[in-house]
Amino acid sequence: MKRTTGHLLLIVLATAFLCPECFGSTHITIKSACEHDYPPFSMVNSNGHPEGFSKELFEAAVETMDFQVSFTTGPWAEIKQMLIEGQLDALPLVARTPEREPFFDFTFPYLTLHAAIVTRDDVTGIESLEDLVGRTVVVMKADNVEEFLSRSKLADQLSIKTTETYLDALKEVSKGTYDAVVIPRLIGLRLIKLSGLGNLKVGEKPVEGFLQEFCFAVPEGKTRHLELLNEGLSIVV
Repeated sequence: MKRTTGHLLLIVLATAFLCPECFGSTHITIKSACEHDYPPFSMVNSNGHPEGFSKELFEAAVETMDFQVSFTTGPWAEIKQMLIEGQLDALPLVARTPEREPFFDFTFPYLTLHAAIVTRDDVTGIESLEDLVGRTVVVMKADNVEEFLSRSKLADQLSIKTTETYLDALKEVSKGTYDAVVIPRLIGLRLIKLSGLGNLKVGEKPVEGFLQEFCFAVPEGKTRHLELLNEGLSIVV
């Protein structure tokens, strides 16, 4: 009888976690955030409200598990640091990289992107990272492209600058401040179209060695949140 009671208790506790409304927990809110200018996955509209595919996917995953979610907004470097410090419970759009493993736990990936090099139309001879040696490259601050370039074999031969957003980076290349942007290709195409920066071109070749797998991420050690998001994401997908 004792063993049966113990088994029943375990089942009830597991049910309480996966079904929070059973114990009056429907008001539990997951604190998250959206970064600026990362269309179509994460951005802020003209009214200052967060939107985008990853935001909506995250909402669906959380709500499937009968929790609620609230979003703040900010530059990527800022909200990334907020997640590290535990001010946020999770983020919807985080690429898994070696540099981030000590700080975050990740769900299974739901999106994979390649990177491309963006230059002005009048620039020739830039098709690969090797062609950027001796030139000034700009990326978004704290983005995984910056991490990738910093650990690459060409790191010491590249002049790497950063901006708060990729839109800012593209504008600086358009003005001639920097020579090129290394950016996820889909993001670059989308931002150029939305911003009307007509003097830029996106390279056709993917950047060799770069592969961006996007996941939901929680602060390292937040196992219960990770299980919740993995299950919700699995159901939604």
